[in-house]
Amino acid sequence: MSKKSTSIEVAKLAGVSQSTVSRVFSNNSPNVSEETRQRVLNAADELGYQPNIIARMMSTRQTNIIGIVMATITSPFYPYVLEKFLKALQAIDRQVLLFTASPDQSVDDILPLVLQHQVDALIITSATLSSDMVEECERSGTPVILFNRYVSETQVSAVCADNVAGGQLIADLLVDSGHSRFGYIAGQQNTSTNTDRQRGYTERLRERGITDIMIAEAGYTYESGYEAAKSLLRSAQMRPDAIFCANDIMALGAIDAARELKLNIPYDVSIVGFDDIPMAGWGAYNLTTVSQEVDEMIDATITLMLEKIDDPHSPPELRLIPGKLKRRGSVDDPAYDFSLSWDKIVSFYEHLTTTSGWQSMTPILDMISEMREREYDKKLRAGQSLATFILSRSRNWGLQPHVLQPTIRFNANNLTYIHPDEARTKTILEFDGVTLNDEIIALLDKLAEHPIVYPERKYR
Repeated sequence: MSKKSTSIEVAKLAGVSQSTVSRVFSNNSPNVSEETRQRVLNAADELGYQPNIIARMMSTRQTNIIGIVMATITSPFYPYVLEKFLKALQAIDRQVLLFTASPDQSVDDILPLVLQHQVDALIITSATLSSDMVEECERSGTPVILFNRYVSETQVSAVCADNVAGGQLIADLLVDSGHSRFGYIAGQQNTSTNTDRQRGYTERLRERGITDIMIAEAGYTYESGYEAAKSLLRSAQMRPDAIFCANDIMALGAIDAARELKLNIPYDVSIVGFDDIPMAGWGAYNLTTVSQEVDEMIDATITLMLEKIDDPHSPPELRLIPGKLKRRGSVDDPAYDFSLSWDKIVSFYEHLTTTSGWQSMTPILDMISEMREREYDKKLRAGQSLATFILSRSRNWGLQPHVLQPTIRFNANNLTYIHPDEARTKTILEFDGVTLNDEIIALLDKLAEHPIVYPERKYR
């Protein structure tokens, strides 16, 4: 193994001082000419030199490392957040050291170990910390920012979605769309996110004259949402016709529980989540939810963090970021046209079969025809879509079925299959001699993705 080269050797080969080499590799070289900088980089490349980050940290007393502490990474929301934090921090030349707490640990248990790593700042997500630990962080000179949580009795800066306002948005949506029996599936009871979402939802319902609200406790997981929904929906006295779940992953469990009980979403029961995780938009769930504006929240968190690094004695600050209502198909909402009437599908089918040049779309037409026949025979499951048929026949199209929900997309000249990670696509049908206009594409996409309403079927 060859000996590692040093900055002294680079300086000698480049004909500069060692301090010049240091300035070039610390990106602190405004007074170094481009010609000198290039000589240093060429010499370093020739010698295979890499700067010693640890030595630089010791001399500057800054690591440029930000610690991120996550109490749980089982919820799909937090890996999604972590990826965005990594990109945002790397864009400002900061690296990330990730710490996670096991199910039997609190953040207080692992913080002493975290502080030993001398990170420049701590961002704590999906967790809270005690006032004792806040004081310990202050003594160590480590700024702390809470993300998506806050603790009112501690002097810690935090960035959080406006969960009270989000709960109010959902209550208004469900009341305005004609629902009358309301349920709530709660997350962890000791968290500000659950407390605020429940408060916003229940207080707004009471403001609008609804006092009887069924509440089931869960734990921010798919399984707990599934079981809590079954408990609510099996109620013999008053089954809810609308359920707000404290996060999306519980809402997905609730949707599957309703389906297992042979209830139709949204005509027997509407279900709403909170977060807008990627899975919420999958065709299999099409979940109405309140989105957390993650990019804006991360920008605010990093801004607060940098302010705290520059001025550790600045007062704590709570920044609430408003969420946005994402209307999809899991709520029976007259204001959102998420479904197609069967009559419109029949009319569209007849139009296609009489239009010149549509022979290349025969496989699609055959599927629509089969859907019609199955509906006449009362064998078509309520809420089934064209995408269900296409994807259920994926092997016939040379595709492999996936555990994750894929989707399809109509384009001007073809039909494309999209893998759930959106990184892989495949054209599965070319429309020879036909160019679809935007209106037809929009109608086909609607037919592909959204449930169908049958005129003779009555819900609720």
